[in-house]
Amino acid sequence: MVVLPKEKVMIGSGLRGLMNGLGSTFGVSMAAIFVETQQTIHALAFSEDQSLYPIGGSEAVTAAREYLSIAGEWDLLPTKAMLLIRQTMLDEAAGLAYRDCYLAIAVSSLLSLTITMFLRTSPRQHG
Repeated sequence: MVVLPKEKVMIGSGLRGLMNGLGSTFGVSMAAIFVETQQTIHALAFSEDQSLYPIGGSEAVTAAREYLSIAGEWDLLPTKAMLLIRQTMLDEAAGLAYRDCYLAIAVSSLLSLTITMFLRTSPRQHG
């Protein structure tokens, strides 16, 4: 705003407000789409490559069955164990998706700041 001539400050202020509004509106939507996409990607990676599990697939099923049996969940134990593992996998995929989103926002912010520093010009003298 400092570099604008006095007669264009009002227009510049309006454009800045418009850009802030558009960024707020579309930024949240784009972040939600990004997180959902990344969660799907991570969940697919977990389901395709069981070696990504920290303790392995069969060990996870055994641990889930033991947990459920201690909790008194005897009916449909194999199904409930698989559902528990699935939910844990989806929770982990969501955490990784949010991490990816935060990293993308940090990288884009740093990139924007870097570009802004190179584009910055000294204030013009108006007479």
